[in-house]
Amino acid sequence: MEQLVKALRSKDYSVATVKSSKEDHSSPEGTDSWRHEQAGADPVVLLGPHSTSVRYATRRKIEDILKGKEIDFLLIEGFKEEPLPKVWCVGDTTVDPKEIPPTTVAIVTWAESTMNLKSIRKPVLRIDDIDRVVQLVEKQAVDSSTLKL
Repeated sequence: MEQLVKALRSKDYSVATVKSSKEDHSSPEGTDSWRHEQAGADPVVLLGPHSTSVRYATRRKIEDILKGKEIDFLLIEGFKEEPLPKVWCVGDTTVDPKEIPPTTVAIVTWAESTMNLKSIRKPVLRIDDIDRVVQLVEKQAVDSSTLKL
């Protein structure tokens, strides 16, 4: 994901990322922002010298969070069950073709040798072939206004 963001930014695209998590992360215990959360503040905004972090007490829809922002690409990590085109990063693990999400348009791997490419009927790209990954993302992107996440 990091390489993809850098590659898209190098082409002067604006990029936002969203990561789905099984865990709720909160501010480290004892910090001011943690105490604000504990007191019931919603949202909690942390303004740093060069960044802003916002934490809401409830899960928000992506469309609400990004409303009014002009973004060329929204890269989403997770949300395996959502019907979005996926570039599935599998690292150096062996892929069982039955586990590939149906909306997968390509698989990114660190080691092609672990793949039975004939059984995978999807393009398999190496992580160091970021130009092909970018081309695929440019071609397969969907309009973010259609998202219901």
